[in-house]
Amino acid sequence: MSNRGRTKAWRLDVTPECVCLRPGRTDVVAWISGRTSRVVGEETWVDDLARLVAATAALQQGQAELALAQAERPTTYSGEPALEAWSALLAGRSALQHDDEDRLFAVCEAWLRRADAVGKTVSSRLRALLAYKNRFTDTAGALASLRRLAADLELGGDVSALASVLNITGLLAMRMGDTRASAEYHLRAAALFGIVGDYPSLQGALFNLANCRRRAQLQEGRPPDETVFTLVELCLQVCRVFGVGADSAQAEIFAARCAFEMGDITRSRRYMADAEAIVKRIEASFDQASFLLLRAELELTHPLGEHDPVRDLQTAERLFLDVDDESSAAEARRVLATRSPRRPTRPR
Repeated sequence: MSNRGRTKAWRLDVTPECVCLRPGRTDVVAWISGRTSRVVGEETWVDDLARLVAATAALQQGQAELALAQAERPTTYSGEPALEAWSALLAGRSALQHDDEDRLFAVCEAWLRRADAVGKTVSSRLRALLAYKNRFTDTAGALASLRRLAADLELGGDVSALASVLNITGLLAMRMGDTRASAEYHLRAAALFGIVGDYPSLQGALFNLANCRRRAQLQEGRPPDETVFTLVELCLQVCRVFGVGADSAQAEIFAARCAFEMGDITRSRRYMADAEAIVKRIEASFDQASFLLLRAELELTHPLGEHDPVRDLQTAERLFLDVDDESSAAEARRVLATRSPRRPTRPR
């Protein structure tokens, strides 16, 4: 520090190399570029939009590999940074659905410290996806990280990203056994998804509320009630009306299990038929494993002779292990070890 002149003003004696501005040059250039109109002169953005819409459609239909291939293609139009951000988010969601943790981590790392508004939103959503991927291996750490992120998003006013983070925070709280906090997170997420019109996520939050209620009942030793099915049907209503939810059969499988636990086998098989139509065409190991586990349990307790429960249980165990769900894999092993199928007798 030094001072000079009649005003005795202080001057900081540092070289330009010592100064680091935030946001940096890259972010400023991207911001300016995004607000410089080149839409009329360059039409490569049409190809980018076509690719991103195709990736979104493939992801919605559960075709994760196709969606990932489309999302990872480079953006050709540089005049709108939001296109690149959309592409990155689709790549992260596709990698999660495709059980590709390395790709998900790479995308998350690339967008971790973005300073622009769109970049921050995508970064928050990607961090939430990564926490969801790690829900079986580091639940407590992922939960603590998302709670801090949610607090930051509250201050920033990013309602859309906040809803996504709260929804996954609720899942992690549920895995930690805190069903009350989980229900609060999911209820708020559902309301925020409704506000911003995010119907694919709204149906997921409604399903999570049903799952959370069932977890609380299990903790108290109570059977499923009709409120659980009401929440599931609300989820499925959103799916039907808005054409969403085709990438997962979790709601149908969950409802089938609840009906199975209530002894309503007819109702359980009806939900299982709906689940099977989805499971056959999607690339989701957890959904497939959950379906096979319940199908085996149905066959072992109320046999029809249509499926091999031993093969289903062995496949379910392998798929659960593929997604690091040790507890569900152990349940498949337990069912395989303790139950033997009762084959139906042929009528004489």
